[in-house]
Amino acid sequence: MLINKKVSKIRKKIAVGLLIIIIMVMAAAFLFLSPSPALAQGSANNMLWGGYESNVQETTGLGTTDIRIVIAKIIRYLLGFLGIIALLLIMYAGWLWMSSGGNEEKIARAKKTLINAAIGLIIIVTSFGIVTFILNKLLGATTGMGGPGPGPGPGSPGLGVSALGNCTLESVYPEPNQREVPRNTAVIVTFKEEINPATVMDSGGNILIDGRIKIYKSIDEPADFITDVSVSATTDNKTFVFMPDNYLGSPSEYIWYTVYLSNDIEKADGHGVFDTCAIDYFQWEFEVSNKIDLTPPQVKENGVFPPPDNAQDTKTGAPAVQAVGSITVSSQPQVHAPATAGTPVPIGSSPAATVVIDTHCQENGILAVTIATDGITAQLTRSTTMLGSAAFSNDSVTFSGFFTLTVPGGGYTAGNSWNINVTAEIQADTLTVGSIIYTFVSGAPSGYQIQRGSSVNNTASNIAAALGSHPAVTASVAGNVVNVTALVAGAVGNSIELSTNNSSTLSINSMSGGQDSEEIVTINDKRDQPRNAVIQINFNEAINPITVSGNADDVWNYIRVIDIDGVVGPPGDYLRGNFLMSNQYRTVEFISDNQCGINACGEPIYCLPENSHLRVELITANLEGCVNCAAKTPFTDCISGHCYNSAISENHPLSAIPLDGVADIALNSLDGDRSGDAEGPVDFYDENSALGNGDNYQWSFYISDEIDLNPPVIASTNPIHSITDVSLSEPIEINFNKLMMASSLKTGSTEIFNGQEYTEHKLINFWNFANQSVGYWIAKDDIDNSSPLDGEPDYTQVEIRHSLLADSTSYRAQVGSGVRDIYQNCFKPSSSATCTGNPSCCGEVPTVDSSCP
Repeated sequence: MLINKKVSKIRKKIAVGLLIIIIMVMAAAFLFLSPSPALAQGSANNMLWGGYESNVQETTGLGTTDIRIVIAKIIRYLLGFLGIIALLLIMYAGWLWMSSGGNEEKIARAKKTLINAAIGLIIIVTSFGIVTFILNKLLGATTGMGGPGPGPGPGSPGLGVSALGNCTLESVYPEPNQREVPRNTAVIVTFKEEINPATVMDSGGNILIDGRIKIYKSIDEPADFITDVSVSATTDNKTFVFMPDNYLGSPSEYIWYTVYLSNDIEKADGHGVFDTCAIDYFQWEFEVSNKIDLTPPQVKENGVFPPPDNAQDTKTGAPAVQAVGSITVSSQPQVHAPATAGTPVPIGSSPAATVVIDTHCQENGILAVTIATDGITAQLTRSTTMLGSAAFSNDSVTFSGFFTLTVPGGGYTAGNSWNINVTAEIQADTLTVGSIIYTFVSGAPSGYQIQRGSSVNNTASNIAAALGSHPAVTASVAGNVVNVTALVAGAVGNSIELSTNNSSTLSINSMSGGQDSEEIVTINDKRDQPRNAVIQINFNEAINPITVSGNADDVWNYIRVIDIDGVVGPPGDYLRGNFLMSNQYRTVEFISDNQCGINACGEPIYCLPENSHLRVELITANLEGCVNCAAKTPFTDCISGHCYNSAISENHPLSAIPLDGVADIALNSLDGDRSGDAEGPVDFYDENSALGNGDNYQWSFYISDEIDLNPPVIASTNPIHSITDVSLSEPIEINFNKLMMASSLKTGSTEIFNGQEYTEHKLINFWNFANQSVGYWIAKDDIDNSSPLDGEPDYTQVEIRHSLLADSTSYRAQVGSGVRDIYQNCFKPSSSATCTGNPSCCGEVPTVDSSCP
């Protein structure tokens, strides 16, 4: 009876423990399956704080971490604390038993304490395991481990997050977890590869409504996505702009939205866009405010490069001199000839045999094959020199690097032998110019090949023709002599390699005589920029990429670079090249198509016309006509064909559709004169003179004949190497020592062809030490150094923005040699102000490896 009572008590305790476990599991499930308090209270918070909730949180130190995550941490800490108490009770019971001295009362008390502590520990461990499992699964869904469904809630990383930065997505807008986004915003997605637009939109430019792309309120079911969305694509089919036909959100509350991208979006090659990613979809959230954006965008103050320049610099003294060299064709160069072999000659009664030569065989003369006494092993000799041995396999024996001998029917025996007359492979002569190795061939050339002509003079002409497309030199021919001249003037041309593997055929005079400029330059107004400068325009907000990115021939009606003096064409004509958008759609850059050299990584450098006067013109979008002005309070009047606010004498800034000029993401036309209102393309505002009353924007500058070849280095980072207790949400900062080319500040890597092979060059990457992907994207800002503060930016600060990081986890950031400065010089050696790369730096330590361990 006493035993039954004890068992009954133990059962009651276990039952209570199981009840505790069930309650904790239900609490955890309710905590994470219920809508986020941040979502439910978004409207109330904004009413309470007037839209400045995040500012109040930052000032008071309350933070913005999801309250569910905070409670989850409290549960874990509490269970851990209880576990410690249970272990202490077990230790106490053991001590009580050991010190009882046979006292039955103490032993009974020790047993009771031990049983109760053990039951409690089992309950705690079980609860901790179950709760941790549930929390990890539910929190794991926010890092791409679950399937598509309702959004993970504000502050969470986002589903399929590894696709952003690490995989096929370059950037998205609004940014993940961005707050207070205007209701009239567009959604933009930029992929790293060309996309088949038919898997994104229909022929009428409308979003496909089959669910492969969804935009919906995060509190709704994914099936309730918006279907009235217009879609536009850039000419390269990498960037897509989704513009809802109706405003997002509500005029009375803040609402979180989710965007879902599925693997049914296809690349141009037909593969799913997320086939190579860890998760086959991507999803992110942003908060839409109750406001409409009616503020037109502007070019940032001091936000253009080269800066406005009103006078060309003057020079006196000796200009830079180009290095020269020559190649004399003394005799006809050798072309490649594979090794050959005659028919094997049987010795004595040996049977007939055949031979297949290794085309790379390096032996000449008579080679003998003799079968040893075992009847299987064959020996290869030249005269008395042993070259190797091998065993027959069926009918054949193979001597690696020489040939394979076959005895049809296998009728060979010990003592059989054959003589084979072999002619060795003849290597083709080569000519090395800079980083490119040319090979001579007898037939039609391809790639880096030169055809051997019918005479030495003809061969010299073929050499000059091949060098005509070389990125670092030009060539001319006189008889059998090829004169080579460095494309870029200066001492750097002396280092261009000019060599051959057969000096008896090609006589080489190495590059020499290049001298740097000894001119005295008098700067008039602003310094004329080197000709390898990248033209850069920085806006104060995100710009619609459709009219400002692509080939110059496609967008010249909206943005163009004018050759004022006609250095390379008719005066007033626009330069050919490409406009590239980056920096979260805030920066546009122009790269000309005039290749003028290569940088230290083997990438081509493109130059603007030397000693030229250039002007950049941006055409603002035409304003919308008087369409439903009565609903556009306070722009209710129709004046001069546009909705107008008579009280403040301003036009409604909305652009006409289809878009025919520069506008922001909300389709507000460019405010070129920075007057604060929209006037449309009635006139140009000139940045050089600060004159003009229209919203078209222009500035001009001068380009010199110099080339900047100084590579960038990292001046500082924040956080610094190996620091602990880093913010889980703040971006990683990288400060360079000079201005950087924004379109090279990308994620992943790029492949560069150096003339012989493709080499991978890393860009900007971010991951944890367990090699788990982190969703991240890149932004930049150009900073004016305070000494002196002259209104011209001096260096670029790069930000690696990312999803929420995990606690107690180490992370690594990487900047690779694919990153380039504003003059297209690559980040090589990959160095900082305190570390000279060899070729890389890992945590301020030089290393010969291309990546850190």
